[in-house]
Amino acid sequence: MKFPVDRPTSATGSRFLALLATIVLRSAGTSAFVPAPLGPGGPFGSRTLLPTRSLLRTARPSFPLLASSSSSSSSVPVAEAASSDESASSRRTLGSQELLMLPRQYRPSPDFPFPSMTHCSAYSVGRTPSLPALVSAVEEALAAHPLLRARVEGEGEPSKRIDLFQMVREGDPDPPTFVADASVAAGDVLEVVEVDGEVAEEAWKETFRENLDGATYDAANGPLWKMTLFRSKAAPQESRCVILFTFNHVISDQSSANMIMDQILSTVASIEAGDRPSKAVANAMPRSLEENVLGKGNTWPDGDGPSQISPDTLLYVANKAAEGFKSPVILPDDRSTKDANGAAAALTTISGKSAGGTSSAAFGGRETTLQFRELTEEATEALRLRCREEGVTVTAALAAAVACASSDVVAGENPGGAPKGRNFKVLQSLDMRRVSRTPDPLETVSCQAGSMDLMLGPLSDRTGTKMAAGEEQAASFWNLAREAQSQTQKFVDSDGPKHAVRVFDFAMSISDLNNLVHLTAQSEASQGRAYSAGISNAGVFERQRAVRREGDPSGPEGRENLRSTHGPYVLEDVRFATSHARSGCLYQVSCLTVGGKARFTFHPAAPVVSDETNRVFADRYLRLLEVMAGVREASPAAEDPKGEEKSLLPPNALTLVAAAGAAAGVLVHAEGWASFFSSLAAMRQNVPDDADFWAALNFWIFFAGETIKHPPTRRPTDSLTPRRFLFRAPSRTPPPAAHPVDQRRAPWQPRAPHR
Repeated sequence: MKFPVDRPTSATGSRFLALLATIVLRSAGTSAFVPAPLGPGGPFGSRTLLPTRSLLRTARPSFPLLASSSSSSSSVPVAEAASSDESASSRRTLGSQELLMLPRQYRPSPDFPFPSMTHCSAYSVGRTPSLPALVSAVEEALAAHPLLRARVEGEGEPSKRIDLFQMVREGDPDPPTFVADASVAAGDVLEVVEVDGEVAEEAWKETFRENLDGATYDAANGPLWKMTLFRSKAAPQESRCVILFTFNHVISDQSSANMIMDQILSTVASIEAGDRPSKAVANAMPRSLEENVLGKGNTWPDGDGPSQISPDTLLYVANKAAEGFKSPVILPDDRSTKDANGAAAALTTISGKSAGGTSSAAFGGRETTLQFRELTEEATEALRLRCREEGVTVTAALAAAVACASSDVVAGENPGGAPKGRNFKVLQSLDMRRVSRTPDPLETVSCQAGSMDLMLGPLSDRTGTKMAAGEEQAASFWNLAREAQSQTQKFVDSDGPKHAVRVFDFAMSISDLNNLVHLTAQSEASQGRAYSAGISNAGVFERQRAVRREGDPSGPEGRENLRSTHGPYVLEDVRFATSHARSGCLYQVSCLTVGGKARFTFHPAAPVVSDETNRVFADRYLRLLEVMAGVREASPAAEDPKGEEKSLLPPNALTLVAAAGAAAGVLVHAEGWASFFSSLAAMRQNVPDDADFWAALNFWIFFAGETIKHPPTRRPTDSLTPRRFLFRAPSRTPPPAAHPVDQRRAPWQPRAPHR
């Protein structure tokens, strides 16, 4: 079965939407896509910012200027990028996932502009690079990777919007387009922060958290990332340092960040050893995720895109729709409200309002809360071997653990009552390079990150605590891990990535999906939560391929693996996250193994999850993994298991529940229905044609309902406004002193805007 190739325009387009929208949009948000004082006398001394030539202004006054601690970069060999045999295109239209992350703006909203998504990655290194060598290495990276020097041209406004709610798009005369700018230099992205004594943990961790939630980007002028070096003021080279990357997620994923870090350390080590480093190949502009997964010519904006909708795609959508009956947890008990009900929330949203009311604070007043943990080398290896013994991947075990740990804390302080059986919807990140029709070779920076949903449960409250109580509980954990792996394998084997990307590509192409995301992020009812928990496992650092350099044989085998040691530079730790403050998961964990140790970042949104709850969650998560790996003795549980878990509903009860819920919903949510019917009447007056009216109505009932439950974003924040980055002035941070490292442009002088 093939569908018409007509693009969605006017009456023809509305009839096309009527056919597809009510079955497609349920999955649009579920898969495939997928975050102390610093002044003199503080616990870790003063902090001084030495920005390079185009570093951002901040709201803070500045210290007296410091003398530059570096000499001219002309005294060291300069790394260059070799020209690629393939003439690299310097322009490309953004794909649908990139439009979500940038994001494409929605001017009719009173809250314009919308924030973008930020990805932060911090690398702790045992020695600090000299500034001249580091500048040269960054220049090489910029020359090799087009998106590191990209800006975005094009407003992304449609020719017109054709429904009452102004969110169905027709035409795309000025699409957002990446343009690689050859004038971007190291001074545009690199800054240096100096602290007294050794690099204190609090210094980079606070900036890490602030950047996750508060970084903004000037997409029109670029660049869309920044690199911050935290080093000791007293011994800038002899002591350890931390290098923090802050990206607009539109250009990065963790594999890309790892590759850049390895490239920079390799180049710095070669320069300081007196060698002329091999040139990194200058890459072409990478393809979009949609082109990689679906194949060129098969995306929605392409002529053949609409014709690719198949019965398998519709079956995938139907299966995703059925997941809604399992009613997964999205909020802890002390924050759940009746207004989070999917039907009522949908009625409110399609009336152009946020369910449960709109929060007056940005992101509903939410911000990231952080905890960092790690498994020892012994525990990491024991977990890997136990997973092999149980026939599951490490990622499946991590997903099972995040569901179990979530059950430990979701009830809050609710002792006494009988444990509840709950379903947990876990957002599991995927590297889409592994499931693409034409896989991205990971030779240059881009975002190829996706995700899928795991539905795990029902689990009783404090399941994780019970499982860690004794070996008799281990079988339940490994069965849950096997279920997670089975769902993942089924998703891949059934072409789930392809169908999910196609559905999302369709929805993003014909609608202003970002506005629906915004409405749910501002909702007091859902508080921006769409998933019970999330797990992002970036794998083993040393197993990833390094950047291609001049003279390397063709193919992935011709490239070296990443290394945690380059000469005197030893990579001691890596932490990464994307922000969930605006919208995303209730509990979120990101993991990367480097140097034999699994390193975890726990980064949910407060106050939905308090600092203390996040600490308890992190401790119980690690404890459960250690017990399951066999490196920690089981300890008594807080309460005994209550027996075999059962479903919340008896067999064949869904029809009765649905009927009863519908009747009750009309009575309980009378105000929402009144608002809905008022909007419906206005919509009918504006859309007199029967086919057009029912098409638009079906579109928004289904679309809004699913966006409320599963917003098509797993992590956000950031904004797209001023030139360069502008960061919130940290309330506890003293003013920095600014001094340009590169004198080719005067301090604070912005790059000339592109017209």
